[in-house]
Amino acid sequence: MSEQEHQHDQGVIRADEQLVSGDSQPYFPARLGEPQLVLETEFGDKFYTATPRFRRVVAEWVAITAEATSDHLTFRWDGDDLIVIDDAALDPGDPASTPFVERVRPDTDGWPLLLRRVAVERPRRRRAAV
Repeated sequence: MSEQEHQHDQGVIRADEQLVSGDSQPYFPARLGEPQLVLETEFGDKFYTATPRFRRVVAEWVAITAEATSDHLTFRWDGDDLIVIDDAALDPGDPASTPFVERVRPDTDGWPLLLRRVAVERPRRRRAAV
């Protein structure tokens, strides 16, 4: 696949995808997992989270973008697995400390990335005025 085709394919949003972003990163197309309730306020507001899942070509661009804008993250591919190396876990005072390493394996919906979850607020029903 040419670089131009690669960039074009990354930007195509499929019918089952939404644009997601995190930590001041660009938006990428992803399928969102099942929303999970994380907070309900006393006023009835509900806040949910969902893990984005990316196609391989999009996961590659997410990893490249995140690594280019981070001072502590490194990404490597091992076959279909994405290896995430986080040097922020290193303790400068301990020569035996090691970085945090995570192996992200794709599931049937793609690669669940990246280390943080995307917050999604579901619309709530408006209460009738009294």
